[in-house]
Amino acid sequence: MVSSLPSMYGMSPMPAATKPPAAGAAANASPAAAARQPVSDVAGLKAYIDAVNQGGNVNQDKIQAGGADTGTARARIVEGYAGEFILGGRSEDPNKLNSAVQELYQKLNSGNQNQKDASTFYLVASRYKNAGGNYDNDKLKDLLTQAGRADLANQPGVGDKDVETISAIGKAIDGGSLKLSDVFNNTKNDAVKNDGKYQKAIDSVQSGDLKSAINGKGKAGAAGNAGNAGNAGNAGNAGDAGNAGDAGNAGDSEGKKTKKHHGAGHAQKQKHTHEKNKADLNKAVQDSTQDKANPFTGGLGGAGQG
Repeated sequence: MVSSLPSMYGMSPMPAATKPPAAGAAANASPAAAARQPVSDVAGLKAYIDAVNQGGNVNQDKIQAGGADTGTARARIVEGYAGEFILGGRSEDPNKLNSAVQELYQKLNSGNQNQKDASTFYLVASRYKNAGGNYDNDKLKDLLTQAGRADLANQPGVGDKDVETISAIGKAIDGGSLKLSDVFNNTKNDAVKNDGKYQKAIDSVQSGDLKSAINGKGKAGAAGNAGNAGNAGNAGNAGDAGNAGDAGNAGDSEGKKTKKHHGAGHAQKQKHTHEKNKADLNKAVQDSTQDKANPFTGGLGGAGQG
């Protein structure tokens, strides 16, 4: 059931960092891989707890407490959220969350492939969610059931809430019941909804990069403006109002019959345009509502729902 991470994700392994040979050691000794270390300390994880609410919204001023730059703030979100996967729920204790993050990196650096895969999955999931990606949580729950892990599948929140569902999948990977390829295999049947974004999340975690933006979105706070998109569509109505006079003028030159015809035709066009703009506005509002419920677009992104 267990496969190595590079082959699972179709990637080559990260290049190993070399250390100078110890005194008396052979010059051609095999290089050792450098251990990965967390970016966030206890203060950074406290900033994460203070900044994130149960819906996954992030207060982007609080997450940058202490003057943290954008990259460090994003790493706090990624590591804090991944630590909550270890815990299986939201944390209000920065020391407890720090212990969970330390456990995540301990397993990431271990020689146990299942543990390495589970920790990598947690970081990839956190990176993916922070960039606006979503899993099919129902499919993730089905994976647990099919793998004989009803003990995890039947836990509260699994199949519904992000933290609990992703936590359960990681535990199944850690225990050898699931493989990384069960979650993501570049097919329509896997549980990942945005393959391209997921691959970016994998690449960034494999390279040790938790700080860069992988969603190609704008500056912090941009997601909050999504609802305004529909208003832009309404600008067309102003032009239609001006055109009403043109239709009347055309009728004067062609007689009352023509004027009546044009007026009726334009009224129908106005109604069509208004209905279209109304539909566009409704869609924008729906998109905005989705962003508020799962706000991982733009700026520093967010953390998934608890």
